[in-house]
Amino acid sequence: MKTTILLIASGLLAAGLVSCQKKETTVREEVSDKVGDALNTRDHEKLRDAAEDIEKDVKEAGKGIKKELHKVAE
Repeated sequence: MKTTILLIASGLLAAGLVSCQKKETTVREEVSDKVGDALNTRDHEKLRDAAEDIEKDVKEAGKGIKKELHKVAE
């Protein structure tokens, strides 16, 4: 049962990550974004910060799921 839940959760996580596509950015855009982030002057700064926090949390959750799946598989 635990294995099934972990497999379903990891499948949903993987599907969500694959469906997100980033647009190509230029070096100028990346530098501008990083400077704006450091100075907190980007448009919709709070929303962007929240999205960045969510991105980090999802990556950490994915690593945790992967680790647990390896434990179960052993």
